[in-house]
Order: sequence, then structure tokens, then C-alpha cells
Amino acid sequence: MNLTVVHPQEQKTYSIAWIEFTTPSGNYVVQKGNAPFIGTLELFSRISYCLATGKQESFEISGPAVIYVERTEVSIVYTPQ
Repeated sequence: MNLTVVHPQEQKTYSIAWIEFTTPSGNYVVQKGNAPFIGTLELFSRISYCLATGKQESFEISGPAVIYVERTEVSIVYTPQ
């Protein structure tokens, strides 16, 4: 599964096993094959993910953000503040 993070300065793509994030309606963990959806991310929440290699990483959402989940792709678009 791929994770693509897009913001004005750059775009990065990672091969991941899972991703965890928080929306205004709650916390989610997504793996390959998850039902598609679109949502907003909670401001100043932490995005955690596990790379395909097994290493876990995370970053903070510091501005408005949208997440788009497909069966094999997750995209996050945000503007850091």
C-alpha cells in the first residue's frame, strides 16, 4: 500500500503496511483493502504509519488537511502553518 503526503513544499510517497490517523469523528487504522473514504484530519493530530520494512514513523498535522483512502493508496494533502 502506498502513502502519498502532499503539501506546498514537497510531495513524498512511502510504501506502508498500515496508517493511523485522527479525524473529527474518531481514530482510524487503515490497512490494504480498506473501504475507500474521504475525510478531514484533526488539526495538530499525529499521523503514525508502519513502513513496509517494519519501521514505524510519524509526523504531526500542523494545518488544514484532507485524507483520501483507496484500497491500495492513501493520500494526505495539507498546508502546514
